Amino acid sequence: MSKTVRAYFATENDVESVNADLRTLKVKHVTKDAIPEGYEQHFVVPIAGVNTTGNATGASNGMFAAINGQVDLDEPTGENNRTQVLEFEVDEQDLMQALSILKEHDGHIEKDLLD
Repeated sequence: MSKTVRAYFATENDVESVNADLRTLKVKHVTKDAIPEGYEQHFVVPIAGVNTTGNATGASNGMFAAINGQVDLDEPTGENNRTQVLEFEVDEQDLMQALSILKEHDGHIEKDLLD
């Protein structure tokens, strides 16, 4: 089964770098676009790991503090500088690895992806 991911970035170069890195995973239906001016942004940053223990997928256990309830997802991040959006579908088995790639490039995601 696949999961749709919509990630937001500050620059088009960030989107291109992420798109290149995602090619190592099972992704499909990749689209890139500029965010319209005035679009209200409610994102959460994939937060840095809460521990450093790795697993077979290369993602660390507890990779995102938001998933572990250590970050208030209803609290705005304070950043509103995202100008580009990248949307794609990824196999659920590759989701944590995809989120790790987004994190490396300062990607922001919609908080409902973590539900």
